[in-house]
Amino acid sequence: MGIELTYRLPFKRLQKLGRTMGRRAYSGVWWARWIFVGGYGAALLALSSHGNAIALWLADAGLAVSADGLFLALMASFLIGLILLRRFSVRSYKARADYDQQIRLVEEDEGLRIATDHIEYFLKWSGITQMLVERDGVVVSHGNLFFLIPDTAFASPEQRLRFVQGAWDRMSDNARDISARFMRPVLEGGARA
Repeated sequence: MGIELTYRLPFKRLQKLGRTMGRRAYSGVWWARWIFVGGYGAALLALSSHGNAIALWLADAGLAVSADGLFLALMASFLIGLILLRRFSVRSYKARADYDQQIRLVEEDEGLRIATDHIEYFLKWSGITQMLVERDGVVVSHGNLFFLIPDTAFASPEQRLRFVQGAWDRMSDNARDISARFMRPVLEGGARA
């Protein structure tokens, strides 16, 4: 027989957990961000306090660049660094999980079962906190977990509408209040939002 535990996690603890897990799970990304920000800050500080001296020193070395030119070069390198840091982050995230897995969604009396070969979520109807319509599908959420069900997963627009109406009818009043402005066009006219 396995272990059965009951516990609570305060929001402040979850916030701290999010920060520490981000730092531990993606330490390379975390360090790269801080090194990038620190290096940019140091370069900006040096340029703002000694820009003319740096320009003179570069001119003596054979590079005729003004303090304004150095600032523009620093801004360009900052933008290039942001792009490279973003690519590094995305590559790190993709290395940890297979984001192209087949997803199965099963609508049950108690809620929605969303599963892949490696993980399974069960969202009770009362646990759905919001429903939205995106340009390419329907989104259901529980807190900060968002699940996109693409329009292509439905056999027809009518099946999509039945799913939306069924989920809407089973959600809590609070979730309907939060979702109403996003879902009203779909529910009233059956049209795409």
